[in-house]
Amino acid sequence: KASSVEEVASSCDVLFTALPNGSVLLSVVFGEMKDETTSRGIHNFVRPSSIYVSCSTISPTTSRLIAYVHTKCSTEFAAAPICACPGGLALGHATIPISSSKQNHLNKSNLSCRYPPPKYKFSEMIEVQRM
Repeated sequence: KASSVEEVASSCDVLFTALPNGSVLLSVVFGEMKDETTSRGIHNFVRPSSIYVSCSTISPTTSRLIAYVHTKCSTEFAAAPICACPGGLALGHATIPISSSKQNHLNKSNLSCRYPPPKYKFSEMIEVQRM
């Protein structure tokens, strides 16, 4: 069991968060300042070439800022907000659009999804979105 955000971020290849809004997400990504030049945000602790997936509903500006910071840290970012009514996710009635600068982010993480049916892969869903 991890005891800190730093421990979690530094120990996985794919990191998911589902936070209530953009302000909370930014506080986790950037964190409090450790000293004058270093913060305790997850962007300082994720492994190079890892993928950070945010399931929060955030503004395009916030998403671009987080993507930019992760690119500078040699990590990848994908926005995947969960769209469901209360209780809908537990029933499998959710839509999760995925946005990333590179299609291979999700192929690399070998993600799968129950809805749509398992015959579809996330990479195929991305191709459909681009059409």
